[in-house]
Amino acid sequence: MNLRRSGWLVWVWVALWTCPAFAHPYHASLSEAEYNSESGSLEVALKVLTQDLERALTHHFGKKKIPPLEEADRQIASYLATVFRLQCPNLSPPTLTWVGKEIEVKETWLYFEFPLATGLEGCTLENRFLFAQEPTQINTLQLKAGGHGVTVNLSREQPGYRVGGTD
Repeated sequence: MNLRRSGWLVWVWVALWTCPAFAHPYHASLSEAEYNSESGSLEVALKVLTQDLERALTHHFGKKKIPPLEEADRQIASYLATVFRLQCPNLSPPTLTWVGKEIEVKETWLYFEFPLATGLEGCTLENRFLFAQEPTQINTLQLKAGGHGVTVNLSREQPGYRVGGTD
């Protein structure tokens, strides 16, 4: 009986670790954004799972083949410009400026900024990374501006945070 029970437990363990449904059940990103008053820009570092970035780019561009490095940078920046947005009252939306990336097997850091000489007060920052593919995606935003910081979780239902709004 113990041998049967042990065999069953091994089978359950193998099934849980090899089944695609259990391989990656939690989808999240972390963005660290800080307003730099000296340069007049919002500097952003976005940490995502490399596998999620690949899925997002494949879905967005419809290509499964990994492009050359320069083209990959253009694709990432283009995708980010559609999902990570900054909107400020009485201003045209600032254009995302690509800075670079650090890709590792499991995690990737993406670096970009938005030129914004007027400051962040009243602006809304949105992060819709992976919302098109994952209904349960949570994007955590850590924002620092003017000596104050706030951390918020963004979801499909609440994709943005208004600076100076209610925390």
